[in-house]
Amino acid sequence: MRHSSKQMNVATYKILKLFQGNIEEKQISFVISEKNDKTYLLSHNHVLIFLIEKNGEYQLLRNQLTDVFLTKKDRWASPYSYEDYKFFRKYHIEIEPHKIKFKEKPIYDLNNYTPESITKRYPSHYYKINKNKAIAIYGNYVEDLIEVKMKEILETMQHTSN
Repeated sequence: MRHSSKQMNVATYKILKLFQGNIEEKQISFVISEKNDKTYLLSHNHVLIFLIEKNGEYQLLRNQLTDVFLTKKDRWASPYSYEDYKFFRKYHIEIEPHKIKFKEKPIYDLNNYTPESITKRYPSHYYKINKNKAIAIYGNYVEDLIEVKMKEILETMQHTSN
């Protein structure tokens, strides 16, 4: 793979489920140019990623990563995300979080958060707060996330090309 002078990394991941596109392979390699994206990928077991093919290689779209978990109904879903809903409100997207029964409950460590940021990022309506842990109760199914993320990606591309 060719790379620009910016430091980039190539990641290879197993494809568990392809939601859009037509990739035939069982695994995919793609370029990661953002350090935060690499850290995010390394800290989650399953991630919904958005890739673009450019000059014959796949590249991870910046900040388009979402941790996902299997539900008891064998569907992929992501816990409620303050960042996503900030975008939803900005663009008047009418998708609401659902109460979801995850196979393995998404649990987030709160030790490095202030009480204000916990309230903002892990609101008690969507998470059960237990000591220094936030346990996801609500979230969105991947199909809704894809719809929203695609709108976000297109909106971002329009603003950066102007």
